Amino acid sequence: MIKNIKPVKIKQPHFIWPPKDKEISKKVYTYLMNYQNGKIGLPDSIENLEAEFCKFNHSKYALALSSGTAALHIAYLAIGLRKGDEVIISDYTFPATLIPLFLLNVVPVLCDVDKYDANIDPECIEKLITNKTKAIVVTHWWGQPCNMKKILKICKKYKLKLIEDCAHAPGAKFSKKNVGSFGDFGCFSFDNNKLLASGEGGMLTTNNYNLYQKAILYSDFGPRLYSSITLKKLKNFIQTGIGTKYRIHFLAAKIASLKLKNIHKLNSQRKKLHDYFNSKLKNSKIFITPRDVKGFKRGGFYGYKVLAISDRIKINDLIKLLVSKNIDARKTQTPPLHLTDTFKLLNDKKNYFNLCKIKKGNLKNSKWFHENHISFPTFYDSKHKKIIDEYCRVIYEIESELKI
Repeated sequence: MIKNIKPVKIKQPHFIWPPKDKEISKKVYTYLMNYQNGKIGLPDSIENLEAEFCKFNHSKYALALSSGTAALHIAYLAIGLRKGDEVIISDYTFPATLIPLFLLNVVPVLCDVDKYDANIDPECIEKLITNKTKAIVVTHWWGQPCNMKKILKICKKYKLKLIEDCAHAPGAKFSKKNVGSFGDFGCFSFDNNKLLASGEGGMLTTNNYNLYQKAILYSDFGPRLYSSITLKKLKNFIQTGIGTKYRIHFLAAKIASLKLKNIHKLNSQRKKLHDYFNSKLKNSKIFITPRDVKGFKRGGFYGYKVLAISDRIKINDLIKLLVSKNIDARKTQTPPLHLTDTFKLLNDKKNYFNLCKIKKGNLKNSKWFHENHISFPTFYDSKHKKIIDEYCRVIYEIESELKI
């Protein structure tokens, strides 16, 4: 009977990001042919972007880097992590949150997540703290902010550094305050799949001047050091730097700057379609839509994730059925860290890269979420309502056929 359900009539792809923007292309070309160096000795697009990002995110300092991963790496270096230190991170995050820790021989400690939004669970963090714990890294997963009130309380109690991975969440807020402005560092991504798609790039934010100065030294060489390093104890490193040259490409900085001007509009467009999808699925017997909680404001909207729970059909069979009806549906491509092949390798006798072992707590919720969720595209255009309508038509017809 299910075979008789008509598939979505709109051809794929149903989601293309970033959309082509001829106006931005023209402005970038004009800039390329006429750019000038700014006060820090680099193309002025870089320092302009940093200034604009500070204003947008209400941070005192910002450092434009080559990627969100680079921002995380520099943050770990700047807070002074050493071999054998432990850092608590979410089990459900992109591997980039984890991998730079290995480069420092720091031990990642995987923490379980909230069962319904897959963000790090503050109730589980405290159980993992030891005398070796130096920091907590939170990921505002898929644009939903973490509970920063509870996390800040834990950091204060145990005197721990806090780093926010905001790659998915530019513009997200907790209690009306931007993510990326709570911790010692905020780390953002301009990867081409992200809201501020710029080909590649990232941003490191902080309100601590000493940490900002260290981050500059760790991330760059050359003219910026001469123009920006002011702390006496760091001036001896100006000539050589101790950096990785993670500087952002100046054209990526220009693209990010142009898109940042429209970030509120970009977030608003995604929110409208996110809310529309929620409203269309409110009567579903299978799907639990992303929840909205007072004081938590989503931003970035990296994917639309729903939980699918039914005793009438297994989730993998449901995904196959949706795909057969021309719906773009899948599991999130990155599973929880403890389910990745890298994790399995690290716990094998053959540890090819001589990396630290990962420690972990009880990770039942991250495993449960991964096994019971479906990822749909991040729709952002009013014309996408027709696609959502078609998706929901098929979903409700499937539920009807299954007599759910």
